[in-house]
Amino acid sequence: MGKEQKAAEKPKAEEKKFFAGEETNEQFDAVLSRLSEWIKADLVNLEIDADGDIRFELRSEMAELLGGEVPTGLTHSDVQEIVRKEMTTLVSARLKSDTREWLELQKQLHGNMDAMLERSKKAFSLLVDKSLKERLLLRKATPAYVSPSIRQVVMTTYHVESGEGEKVDVPVACLEFEFAKPQSGYAFEVNLRGPSFRIGRKDDVRVTADLHKDDIDDLIKKLEKIRGEMTGEK
Repeated sequence: MGKEQKAAEKPKAEEKKFFAGEETNEQFDAVLSRLSEWIKADLVNLEIDADGDIRFELRSEMAELLGGEVPTGLTHSDVQEIVRKEMTTLVSARLKSDTREWLELQKQLHGNMDAMLERSKKAFSLLVDKSLKERLLLRKATPAYVSPSIRQVVMTTYHVESGEGEKVDVPVACLEFEFAKPQSGYAFEVNLRGPSFRIGRKDDVRVTADLHKDDIDDLIKKLEKIRGEMTGEK
């Protein structure tokens, strides 16, 4: 009696990779509605660069919150992809001189261009309030530098000796401020050690500052006073 032959195992079908823009309009509307609520609840990191382009980033704790908030047919990863890539691109597109042409350049988006234009209108209308719109338009109007990006480089301690010979440990936060001027032209920056190059604004400025915690408190107080004067608050 011959050996039994095992049925040939069928190769597993490769899982199709999800691309932002491929979701249905119903799924898009569901994510857009949720994102609007998350922004109002301060659960989303929102950054604006000097060109007026917006970046939405869901915070790490959103992984748990998304458990019951994921629209049917999407995964947590899909929602992250839609928020990080599609919503960011759609909102930024509304302030470009040619929205359609700019959207066509965004290779990370997949889908019908007419549908993308409609989604762009919806996203901008729902996610951009009066204050945010003013911040975006400021980047187009100002000839000066705009609000800098701030990065904490390191926390360290300086060991200093006073005039009286007392040894003092001074804790500081080393911060890097990057200032950008929207109206500035671009230039190639070449690193001869690499060699490598990058494109950057000619007038970009990076400043590193060492701040004591009370310096930070003092800076916050001064900025709050200026904000109060702008809004009429006492």
